[in-house]
Amino acid sequence: MDFKELLTFMNLIKTGSYSNTAKALYISQPTATARIKVLESELGIKLLKRTGKGYLPTEAGTVFAVYAGRMLQIQDECLGALSQIGGLQTSTIRIGTTAIGTYILPSITAKFKKSSPQTKLFFSISNTEEAIDSLKNELVDVVLAAYTPDTDNNDLYFNTVGHDTLVLISSAQNPISKLKNIKIQDLNKENFIVRENGSNTRKIFYEWIHKHELDVHGNITEIGQAEAIYRAVAQNIGVSMVSTFSLRPKDESIKILDLADLPFTRQINIITRKNYKNSMPIKVFIKSVEEYMNEYESRSNLQQTD
Repeated sequence: MDFKELLTFMNLIKTGSYSNTAKALYISQPTATARIKVLESELGIKLLKRTGKGYLPTEAGTVFAVYAGRMLQIQDECLGALSQIGGLQTSTIRIGTTAIGTYILPSITAKFKKSSPQTKLFFSISNTEEAIDSLKNELVDVVLAAYTPDTDNNDLYFNTVGHDTLVLISSAQNPISKLKNIKIQDLNKENFIVRENGSNTRKIFYEWIHKHELDVHGNITEIGQAEAIYRAVAQNIGVSMVSTFSLRPKDESIKILDLADLPFTRQINIITRKNYKNSMPIKVFIKSVEEYMNEYESRSNLQQTD
């Protein structure tokens, strides 16, 4: 047996599905199936059984899982120790992120690669809810998201690395962009462009309109991609709440609307599982994010004082 077979087995008993296991390990479903067959053949015993709830371990599989988990943990500790003393380590970090990642991860990746050139980074971009679910289901190792938790997440650890600002924007062609000190009632006839269900920006937007008792439900266009929303606003299709990270410097087609209780600030968090021991590459990645956000916020503060 080898570590790939052990890892496939452990993922399968967690997900209960060959397709989810293959997705988590970046392999094909036939490859996952073949690894389990080889493992059971080598051990001479059935490790898994198929049920209505998916694949579950047999009695032998339950016993084997204890030892397989220990062997994988020892492997991880060994590789981490070797990397600390200069040994070369090739690994992959699975990173779940949201729209904000498309704006800041290129710079973070460049910084990370300087210290860990052999570590591969795999990015999965979705909305906040889907990214958190992927982390809980161990489909990704870490999540980078602009997300301030408002409920207890006892199984997750949140490391605040910076802050994101949400503003309401419109096209420069929209008459409302010319107004100063815009009142809530001025927005009644506007069409609003919002993200899909599961988006934290969408959640904050709806909390905001409910707070101000703004009835916009008949004037909603839903677009599930931040860049597409930006382009739609620029073409005067509607107004939208967006992150300032998405704004383009010197783009005169977009205007930030002047409202009393905006902008809104939310945390940017690196999110990991509490029961997951971060490997050295993940620790280096987290450090790269922290360094980038500190540099970004320092530049922003200097620009505001100029």
